[in-house]
Formats: sequence, C-alpha cells, structure tokens
Amino acid sequence: MEILDWLSGTKTFQKVDELFSSQVTNLNPDTILILLQVLLYSAILWIILFGGIHLYKKYKAPGSDMIKEYKENLQITSEDSKQKSIILTLLHQVNGEIKDFVSSGNVYNHDYGGKIINMIVQQIPLAIKSNKSVNHRCAVFIKDNDETSSLKILEGCGYSVQGKENLRLKIENSIAGTVFTGGEYKYIKDLRKQKNFKPHPKSSKTYYSLICIPIVINGVSVGVLSVDGSEVDCFTKDDIHYFKVFATQLGILFSLMNYNEYNDEKGADQNGEIQITG
Repeated sequence: MEILDWLSGTKTFQKVDELFSSQVTNLNPDTILILLQVLLYSAILWIILFGGIHLYKKYKAPGSDMIKEYKENLQITSEDSKQKSIILTLLHQVNGEIKDFVSSGNVYNHDYGGKIINMIVQQIPLAIKSNKSVNHRCAVFIKDNDETSSLKILEGCGYSVQGKENLRLKIENSIAGTVFTGGEYKYIKDLRKQKNFKPHPKSSKTYYSLICIPIVINGVSVGVLSVDGSEVDCFTKDDIHYFKVFATQLGILFSLMNYNEYNDEKGADQNGEIQITG
C-alpha cells in the first residue's frame, strides 16, 4: 500500500517508532503504522465535517431566516386574530344581553343584571388567554357599605370562595383604590416594583401584571374592573382598549341598576349618564 510505505518512510514515523521502541521493546512497527493511519483518517474526517458545516452556514438557501421569521409572525398574527374575534364576539354578546335586559321591562330585577356582570367577569380571562402558560383573574370591586374605607369583590373569577368573600382592598393605599378615587385607569407591568404592593399570603398563584379600569357614572366612580396576569407585562394596548369597553358596559349595567334604586327611593324619572373611561 502506497500510503503505508509513505508513512513508514517519514521522519514522524521513525521518531514515533524510536519513542515507543525505547519504552516497549516488543512493540510491532505495524501497530504504530495502523495507529498513525487511524489518526490520519480521523483528521481527514473532522476536516470534512467542519468544512461541510462551514459551507452550509455560508451558502445555505437564501432567505431561509426570512421564511422562518415570516412563519413565526404568521402564527402570532393568526393567534392574535383568533383572540380578537373571541373578544369582539363577547362584547357583542354583552351588548345583546344589555339590550334584552332593558327591553324586557324587567330592569328592576337586580339578580338578572348581576348575572350579566358575572358573565362578563367569567368570560374576560378566557377571552384574553392567548398564552396557555398565563393565568388571569378578573374581578369587579365596589365600595363596601359595611367598611366604607375599603373595596370588596362584587363578582370575581379565579379567586377562592373565601377570597371572594373576605378580600378587602383599602381605598387609600391600594392600586384599585387609587383608580376608584382618581377615575383614571392604571396598568402595572410588574407588581414587584410597587413599594406598597403586598401579595395575599393565602394566594395559590403569583400575579405580576395588573390593570384596573374605573367604572364611572355621571363622572363618579362606582366600581373598578380589575384584571391581573401571572407574567410580567402580559397585556397589550389592544387588551387595555377592550378592558375599557368592558368597563363602559359595566357602567351601563350599574347605571340601570342604580337608576331603579334611585327611582324606588326618590320617585324621580331620570337616568344616569354613562362616562366612557379612558
């Protein structure tokens, strides 16, 4: 074999032969030749693999990165479109429920109005859940008549039974309380950066994002729509816009229910005006 003859005649082979021969007297020269041959073939194989990978990266199909990015953006757009369709369907459904509530002539039935509020609160987390790993809670807070310095949950989704019954937020030092008194929405992207925020010790999950929208009638806050998320900055500008629309729908329901209470007590024939929040 020409390659073996060539290897046996090289200075490298002779030096290796002398080195091994001085240490192992019975070492066969053919063994050294085979070892050198294996090393040579291994080096050639590594050179081929390394060169092939380098050439692939340099001359791979043009535009492949753009195609991959396009597919990813298309998937995101598709999911976003589905989410918007779900939310718009819910908004339309709520409008229909309010219309039926008014036209039925049964607006004195506060239980029915409460059911619509409950439907909104229950459906919002499902409508905005674009990522399976993100959990949401939603609640409508109102002033507690028994503890007027605090807000309590009127309707809530994602809370424990005891949480819905016992949770109280101080108006003067809570985010929802600030929104209730100020009449402006707040979006907290990372609650951990809020000095006064303290998560409830009995909460089963950690929530990082929070948005609170005031529910307003005649320029006066009557409640707060609160939605939180288990990831930092998990709400988009579109989400905030939708929440404002939901808050307006809640304001209409509150207005109808408060209007009836006002008539029951005063005998007046007037309706409350709805203020679109934000």
